[in-house]
Amino acid sequence: MRQLIKFALIPNLLRYKKMHPLAYRIFIKLLSLSLLLALISTSVQVFNEYRRERASMQQQTDYITSSHIEGVRKGLWDLDSEQLELQLKGIMNFSNVNAVTLHSADWQDDIIVGDKDSIVNNNNGTTLPIYYIDRDGKQTQRMLGELTVYHDMAAIQSKLLRSAIEIALFQSLLVLINGVLLLLIVHFMVTRHLEYMASYTRSIGAGNLKKS
Repeated sequence: MRQLIKFALIPNLLRYKKMHPLAYRIFIKLLSLSLLLALISTSVQVFNEYRRERASMQQQTDYITSSHIEGVRKGLWDLDSEQLELQLKGIMNFSNVNAVTLHSADWQDDIIVGDKDSIVNNNNGTTLPIYYIDRDGKQTQRMLGELTVYHDMAAIQSKLLRSAIEIALFQSLLVLINGVLLLLIVHFMVTRHLEYMASYTRSIGAGNLKKS
């Protein structure tokens, strides 16, 4: 069905180009400008979507810092592995988080929760240092460990790509509809009369004084 529409549309466009060259040239210029504006609009929207995703990740990191760091700090200080794993599993409940690691000089091995394979190929981990808090409630320079949160960047990129395709398709359809409407308006209000005047002028130049 699409091939039939395509093969039927091309001859009509070629015929229209031959019969109405002025309207066709105006249509092509308007369509090119509209496509350029649609491309710019799509790029801006996708970039804003990317910025929102980055802001969401930062907000998520800030929330993890405020809600889980204290529990992790207490678990490190008490050497409570069960408490630490419970805190890390709680972080895994956040969206687009696929792995969490905890490194400490007091532990022989890092504590890893989540998809371990993704850590090797993921360079987008966010590391949160965990410092000791003294009796006065002040943070000291003594580091107890480092908590690293790994986000599923593949899922985020896939979401952005899907959003870009949807926006591009919508913008292209909008440009096509607007282009056809502009073509009809320009043809009936401008180029039709100009073509008639040009045809009449050619007839006079050829010695035919009768209106065509």
